[in-house]
Amino acid sequence: MPRHLKLTLGQTYIFIDSLYVSDFTEASASTLASRDLTALRRIIFPDTSIPYALFTADTEDFDVARIHYFDSAENTTDNLQQFCSDTGLILVVDTAVFFEVAAKFSYDDLVESLEHQPAWFVRINRWETLVADYAGHLWYFNTSEVDEDLAGGGEFRIA
Repeated sequence: MPRHLKLTLGQTYIFIDSLYVSDFTEASASTLASRDLTALRRIIFPDTSIPYALFTADTEDFDVARIHYFDSAENTTDNLQQFCSDTGLILVVDTAVFFEVAAKFSYDDLVESLEHQPAWFVRINRWETLVADYAGHLWYFNTSEVDEDLAGGGEFRIA
């Protein structure tokens, strides 16, 4: 059953594959100086036309079932509601805190916490702390929650 995210009406959110967040932490300070997420799509991800979506909440109760897989021939670089994924593990982050979250985020911590491996308790704790610190501003879901056939990578559109 698809999840519902409690968004703030009118606020903009980034929908991004969790693996791609590290590209922001690896970017130079001068690259990130503008904090313009629309421009950074092309600067940080020059080889990917739709690395993440920027979505302004039009409802407080966002159903992830609004996300649909689409054929790559339909993608347009100017459509900010399209994004691609390699892992299928999507983060949804309020853009007001995105750069703070990106600086603290670890893809490995997230994956380990989802796999519930006790040997990685410290990593699990760091992810849960990050989520708690940004409660109401940070969510994640797997594309398989939208549709079992959508597990993993692909190109997606927010309807």
